[in-house]
Amino acid sequence: MVRGILVLALAGLLACAKPTRVAEMTPAEIPITTQHPHSLSTSVTGGEDTSPLGASKISDESFKSALEAAVLQSKVFSDVISLDGADYKLEVVITNHGFPLAGFDMSVTLTTHWTLTSRDQAEPVWQGFVSSKYTARTSDHFYGVARLRMANEGAARENIKKGIQRLSELEL
Repeated sequence: MVRGILVLALAGLLACAKPTRVAEMTPAEIPITTQHPHSLSTSVTGGEDTSPLGASKISDESFKSALEAAVLQSKVFSDVISLDGADYKLEVVITNHGFPLAGFDMSVTLTTHWTLTSRDQAEPVWQGFVSSKYTARTSDHFYGVARLRMANEGAARENIKKGIQRLSELEL
């Protein structure tokens, strides 16, 4: 019995961190106020790639993919296209990513700074911070590395949802 517990504990310690999954970071439904008939390009910076021997992180690429999928699903903008041809440019910077290294219930906080700029203007149309928090519980998954990944995905999902809701409230 004790040997089995030790084997399980060792397996948990040796488990490799997995990167966040775009599908789990993409909000299923986002109530929006306005659908803007404009195209949008996006960029994301400030994230980190996951190292298999480290903790699960949120990469720029995965956040950007989830953000673009959510924009298209919500129809807050008519299309997401390349940087050069879009009517608006959305820059998202991951400014704070707080996560535990161990624990039973794992809470992740995520703060991003969103800047929306029109192709025709140098000054931003809107900018603001978006904060979110998500807790993955022991009942969600036995392994801590999986709970941390789930908490990261949940925090990113909530952050994207809140940011898109704010974009939908703008008069463009």
